[in-house]
Amino acid sequence: MNTAILAAWILATMESLAPSSRTPFRDIPETSEHRRARYEDTALAYAEAIAAVPDAGFPFRTRKGGRGELTLAAWVVGVALHESGFLYSVDSGARVGDGGRAWCTMQINLARGKTTAEGWTGKELVADRRKCALSGVAILARHLAACSNLPFADRTSGYASGRCQVGLPAPRRQAHIVAKIFKLPRPKGPAATPATEAPPQLAVPGPKPEARPEAKTEAPVRTDPTTSPWRLFQCPYVLGCQMAEASAS
Repeated sequence: MNTAILAAWILATMESLAPSSRTPFRDIPETSEHRRARYEDTALAYAEAIAAVPDAGFPFRTRKGGRGELTLAAWVVGVALHESGFLYSVDSGARVGDGGRAWCTMQINLARGKTTAEGWTGKELVADRRKCALSGVAILARHLAACSNLPFADRTSGYASGRCQVGLPAPRRQAHIVAKIFKLPRPKGPAATPATEAPPQLAVPGPKPEARPEAKTEAPVRTDPTTSPWRLFQCPYVLGCQMAEASAS
């Protein structure tokens, strides 16, 4: 897929889930214009990093056998939103997670004095969004491929813990965001063939169809959003899910 098209879709998805026009809760002050410019650069960095993943290690394929870049992009955005909320404080390195070990919007975990596989330190990751994206997307793609036999809700367990396992809360919250992303519009064109993996049925069902005059059957009952699968996973983290739920309302 064209990198510019993929970057545009990633940016639109970020704006849908965590609009740059809104002031994040307890973050470093910045204007909406600055936040929008930061989103644009981040989306392009993610798109370039996805394009850099080698074919041999690409975790998703389209029905025609191509690279499922949109599917990987959905997972990248979902994980980054859950991990950082796209906060300026996290993006700039003013806030470092996991006791000072998790860096940049992808929250790449580095023990003190350690570097990424590419040889980058945590400070280098926050100084250059492309380094953050390249390292984080490579790690995520590798774990998504390794954990491909797990249920959808546990696919990022390797990214969260270092090994494939079921039942961890963080991967399930990430998968919940990704399930919502799968419901958003995708770019049109021959290069945007949907991935083989069908989107999970976790989003709130849409409006019930109009009943035809001649139909005798009862119209389907609309699901109550407060008890729907959208509430399946709890969201204890501060920003990410609040923004996702706000955008759904």
